[in-house]
Amino acid sequence: MAYQYRGNIRDVEEEETASQPTRAVFDPEKCGTYAGYKQHQNHGTYPCRACKDAAAAYQRELKVRREAGLLVRGFRDDKCGTRAGYARHIRYQVPVCDGCREARRAWRAQYYIEKAA
Repeated sequence: MAYQYRGNIRDVEEEETASQPTRAVFDPEKCGTYAGYKQHQNHGTYPCRACKDAAAAYQRELKVRREAGLLVRGFRDDKCGTRAGYARHIRYQVPVCDGCREARRAWRAQYYIEKAA
């Protein structure tokens, strides 16, 4: 079936098939990892024993890290040592590290020098 749109003739079947999203192909080499477990979920298949074991180990490790205070949900330390890192510490209520404290101290000193000028 064809229709006319702004002077061009297009086939409805061609547009419908072109707009269908493509799904990633299932990779059996990922089995036995947490990524393999997530892959099973995304494809709607029942996870194999190796993937279930990997997912359980991943969850146990996360629980241990959270209880030890090493992992705060949402907090990433990739900007530590910067003023933005200091803001993250404050936002997630995590103790401020020395690098971030020093970066903020230097930024404030520079800010007040420029403001006074």
